[in-house]
Amino acid sequence: MNIDIIASKKLHHSHTQYRADVEGFTLLRLTCGSSYGLSGGAIKTATVGDDRGVPVYPDQGALISAMKVALVKFAGSDRDLEIRQDGVGRPFAEITGKGSEDSCISSLAMLAEDMGATLNLDTNNDMRELYNDICHTNGEPMYLSDGVYLEPDGELLER
Repeated sequence: MNIDIIASKKLHHSHTQYRADVEGFTLLRLTCGSSYGLSGGAIKTATVGDDRGVPVYPDQGALISAMKVALVKFAGSDRDLEIRQDGVGRPFAEITGKGSEDSCISSLAMLAEDMGATLNLDTNNDMRELYNDICHTNGEPMYLSDGVYLEPDGELLER
């Protein structure tokens, strides 16, 4: 699975931030900083993509669920996960913790990899790549022909 951790400047409130891209989708964001002399960060599901970046995974509910699954797997619980809303009301999941920037980046990569597996993102999904290349309505099914639609995840559906 192809995972890229990329420096980002999307969020105005954080000087140090990264995004985790998995197989052509941004899944997570990490903001790093210090509070009361302690370093740490916040990892959150992405709701909007970076300018000229890859699109955000289109199903926020599935993205949040995948983060819950990953947290239970690695931490034994998702009790510290907060569900919040961004400035325009989109839901996202967030977890905060203490640690160095390197340890936060390592946690970001680990979560992104597990979430990518949960969401069945892999390099063999040519139909998903086709959707990303030609669709301009992010997250909406695209009509192909004869009642067949291409879903954002690359699945073909007849309606």
